[in-house]
Amino acid sequence: MEKYYLSVLHELRKYLKNTDMLDVIVGLSGGIDSALVAAIATDAFGNSRVRTVMMPSPYTSTDSLDDALEIAHRLGVAHTVIRIDGLLQSFKEVFSHCVTWEEQDITEQNLQSRIRAVTLMGLSNKTKSMVLSTSNRSEILTGYFTLYGDSCGGYAPISPFLKTQVYKLAQWRNGNIPESSMLQKISIIPESVLRKAPTAELKYNQRDCDELPEYEILDQILTAISCKQDLTILSIDERIVSMVVERVKKAQYKRRYLPIGPELLEIN
Repeated sequence: MEKYYLSVLHELRKYLKNTDMLDVIVGLSGGIDSALVAAIATDAFGNSRVRTVMMPSPYTSTDSLDDALEIAHRLGVAHTVIRIDGLLQSFKEVFSHCVTWEEQDITEQNLQSRIRAVTLMGLSNKTKSMVLSTSNRSEILTGYFTLYGDSCGGYAPISPFLKTQVYKLAQWRNGNIPESSMLQKISIIPESVLRKAPTAELKYNQRDCDELPEYEILDQILTAISCKQDLTILSIDERIVSMVVERVKKAQYKRRYLPIGPELLEIN
C-alpha cells in the first residue's frame, strides 16, 4: 500500500500546483472515503491548507457527526458544519406545485447530495480552494454516486481504488507516516470509521449493501471485469454477477462526467 499512497500524494501535489488554487476542501461525512481523502490532503499540504466541511441532513446520524469532528480533530484541520435541512426543505417546496414527494424517495436523496455539492463549490469560489472528490472506484464503476452531487470536485484522489483497497490504505496510514508527509502522526482515522457499515445516509437506515453486494464480493467481480477475466469461473452467484455487469454498463454515461484522478497502474 505504501507505494500507492505515496503516488497519490505526489500526483495530488503536482495537480494542485498546476492550478491557481491555494488550498483544498473535503466534504467530510464521517465515512471511510472522505476520511481517507482528508488524510491524504493533510499529508500532502499540511493542516493549514485543508478545510473539512460536514453538511448534515435530517438523515445524518449523531455517530457520523461525531466521527467527522474526531477526524478533523486528529488531522488538526479547520472544520465547518453547515446544516442543509432548510435548503432541502426549500427545494422540496419549490417543486411541490408540480411533483408529489414520496417519503425518502430517490429525488430527495439526490437533492441532498447536490445541495452539498453546491455548498462545497461556493466555499471553493470564496476561498480559492479546490474541492476534492471522495468517490472510489467501486462506486464509479457501478454508478453508485449522484451525478453533479457527491462526485463533484476538481480532483478525485482515491478514484483508482476499489472500496476494499480504500480500507487497506486507511489501515496502512493509521500505522505509518508516509515519506514527505506534512502530518507526522499515526492513528489519524478512528476505529469507529473503519468498523462502521458503509452508508450514504440519504434516507433512514440506509446501507450500501441494500443496493450493492458486500464490497468483498463486489470488488472481486469488478476486478474480473476490469481485467477481462472469465466471469463464469468466479465462485459467486451468477445473478449477482449479472446484476453488477448490468450496473457497470448502465453507468457508462455517468463516468464521463467525473473529475480526473491519479493514473496508477497494477493496483489490483
